[in-house]
Amino acid sequence: GILSFKFTALFCGISAVIFAVAFFVVCKTYNLINTKLKSVKRTKNFKLGTYSQTSQFKVLLKKEFKLLFSAPIYAMNTLLGSVFVLIGGVAFTVMSFNAGITEVAITFAIIMQALFAFSLMLSPTTAVSISVEGNTFYLMRTMPISTKKLLNVKLLVNILVGAIPALISSLVFAISLKGASVWFILLGILNSVLY
Repeated sequence: GILSFKFTALFCGISAVIFAVAFFVVCKTYNLINTKLKSVKRTKNFKLGTYSQTSQFKVLLKKEFKLLFSAPIYAMNTLLGSVFVLIGGVAFTVMSFNAGITEVAITFAIIMQALFAFSLMLSPTTAVSISVEGNTFYLMRTMPISTKKLLNVKLLVNILVGAIPALISSLVFAISLKGASVWFILLGILNSVLY
């Protein structure tokens, strides 16, 4: 009746005010936020010293991880699926300890594994890792490194970023659902491999 209309109008009004305030703040600070996100601060702290010899593969892997975390937007877009998997695994464990192990919980866990696989596939790091390099991509091509090795390193970063959270979430599921633990470890491994 009239009471539900008042609550609906109040809810819509509060939502509109929150949206208007957020819109106003973003409009006023957009240039500042955009400048801060796109600016890069470089520091030169070179000190002459002794260096140990490392393999090409390790150096390239370190370079790829630096590239992944150097651009906040790139890191946020590509790591969001992995973070969702970890948070979802922990949240499911907390909920299952409170609710107990039931058939509904096991079915929900299977559905969550499918959602986790989907979220990991949404934003792979390899999709944009070449374009993020920009001009340095051509510099890497002039070095005595095969294209296959470069692409394998990019693929390994993608696997590490996605497979490790998938395995952790499956182990968390296995702990929370004691009766079906083997199946969830296998599902997590399958998730990791399919990813």
